Amino acid sequence: MTRPFHPILIACYPVLFVVGANISEVDLREVGPALAAALAAAGVLFLVARRIISDFQRAALLASTALAVAFLHQTIVAWGERTLRESVAEIWPEISMALELGALAAAAVLLRRHPENAALSTRVVNAVAIVLVAFPMLEIATFVAEDVAGGAAPRVREGSDPRPSAPLRLVAPDDPPDIYHIVLDGYARSDVLRDLFLHDNTEFVAGLESRGFFVAQDSLTNYQLTDLVLPTVLNFQYQEVVTAGMRRPRNTRPPLEMFERNRVVDGLRGLGYRIVSISSGVERFRMHGADEQLHFASGGLGPDGLLSVLVDMTPIGSLTDRVRFGGVAPGGRRRDQISWAIAQLGELASQPGPKFVFAHIHSPHPPFVFGSDGVTIKMSNFRSYSQKQVRRVARAYREEVEAVNRRVMEAVDRIQRDSLRSPVIVIHGDHGLRLFWKRWPQTTCLVESFAILNAYRLPGVAQDLLYDSISPVNTFRVIFDSYFGTDLGLLPDRQYFATGRFGIYDFSDVTKRARSCTGVTPTEQGPVLLGR
Repeated sequence: MTRPFHPILIACYPVLFVVGANISEVDLREVGPALAAALAAAGVLFLVARRIISDFQRAALLASTALAVAFLHQTIVAWGERTLRESVAEIWPEISMALELGALAAAAVLLRRHPENAALSTRVVNAVAIVLVAFPMLEIATFVAEDVAGGAAPRVREGSDPRPSAPLRLVAPDDPPDIYHIVLDGYARSDVLRDLFLHDNTEFVAGLESRGFFVAQDSLTNYQLTDLVLPTVLNFQYQEVVTAGMRRPRNTRPPLEMFERNRVVDGLRGLGYRIVSISSGVERFRMHGADEQLHFASGGLGPDGLLSVLVDMTPIGSLTDRVRFGGVAPGGRRRDQISWAIAQLGELASQPGPKFVFAHIHSPHPPFVFGSDGVTIKMSNFRSYSQKQVRRVARAYREEVEAVNRRVMEAVDRIQRDSLRSPVIVIHGDHGLRLFWKRWPQTTCLVESFAILNAYRLPGVAQDLLYDSISPVNTFRVIFDSYFGTDLGLLPDRQYFATGRFGIYDFSDVTKRARSCTGVTPTEQGPVLLGR
């Protein structure tokens, strides 16, 4: 009899697939517990299948079918949300669960009634499982081997910063201010919100200005990828990387290491600043070297941890989300993460300083979880949308921005009210929504990806040091030159398009056309995709 080992491999495959696809970002210490949990789930499903079908081979086939259906759940949900008309898409998660249960019941009936095909089916599924597991295993093994061998590391191009490695000598002011660096992931500039997404952000911008902020009206980010923007702003230099000799052009570890060990933190820590990191759910954008790390406790699975990601792929993630985090609407955990993270900014204000607070808020980045009526609007994939669905995404984005605005303004008010000394506050997007981000810059609506909210509150500093087109690379150059006695000066504000498909270091300089838009035009009803 052919031994059915396929349930073990099929249980391992989702873990290995996620790790292989995100190998430079995953903490490999999480892999063992995740594999153990997946194998335990496979064991439970096999025992249940044996209660339904006594035959060993057929029970294993039923268990493998259940595993496959479970881990395909979010893929099925995403397909429906992307493809079906809106009225059906809203209830598609419930419909998909019913269809999945129906498919499992049908598989159980077929396996019970047709034992004659069990041996052949076992051999076929065993072979398919081996092939499936082989691909991510090869990806992981290759990465680990290259990492151990110490492959060529990226190097900053000469001339991108006239003094990229010069030691940073900060002079402490008599009364050093607290510094809040707040990154709102995916927050677009006001004119893009107005023209493409039909959102009037005037009230929010005016509110910031009335609280002493300078809001740059023509600001563009330097890259359209968070992995590149964060090390750029915190090291105040461009991430132009020499890729010659690099065997892992998709390896995001080098810029993330530059984010972790950045010049802003090094300089401020040398002056006695306490470094505080606030995370709203994305583990790799949490500053692990901070003196104090604040992150949302998500039921023991950890924010954005591997096990949590795997659970969220299955119906269990949707069900527990609904039970534990607010009624029937999905997305409750994410809503709580974001709301909690923004609230922490105000909680820190009364604590003694000096302190540098870095907060990465993963909103209004999708998936959207703040509907206007409190009901989640969850979008999973932005590729190949119909015109009607593009407008649905635009509406969801507007509502997410409105919800974030309210929470951020409350936090700003509390920071200003409770701080012992008038604080420095920087609030900026890392990129736009990127709804119209295509493979090449020539086919991308660049302004929608690059135009960002960029607001500065620099008490005691003349606002003429700031200007409407300032970009993140110059943020801390202005702050350090204004408060800490440096003479860094400004770099040219440039924009680089990173394809992501050929490695994040595959840059195109799009500075001259970053305010252009190809493939989409605004209308009174919302964006219209050209050529559709």
